[in-house]
Amino acid sequence: MQYELFYLVGERQEANLDTIKKDVEEILVSEKAKLLDPEVLEKRKLAYEIKHQRRGTYVTRRFELPENEDGAETEKESAVEKITKKLNLTGNVLRFIIVRADELPDLGAIERR
Repeated sequence: MQYELFYLVGERQEANLDTIKKDVEEILVSEKAKLLDPEVLEKRKLAYEIKHQRRGTYVTRRFELPENEDGAETEKESAVEKITKKLNLTGNVLRFIIVRADELPDLGAIERR
């Protein structure tokens, strides 16, 4: 099943953005995720201050988790839960969300906007 990870890195951490992206990718790969589409980066002013930061870089990353042999969702859900726990422990990511990407538009279309 495909998922999309959308996370925010604050402007104070912008110099470390490449390292943070690698760390997030390592978290995904550690849970046997297959990285798919190229990531999409977008710098924006935040609607409200988060941890005393007004600007940040949004990073969108698609990945796929392997199917279970019996088709049960429990293993996939636990993989998403493990990824969530690891991302919560990462101090460099201000906010993130993981959603199923089944009905979302292609990231290439979003990047061309």
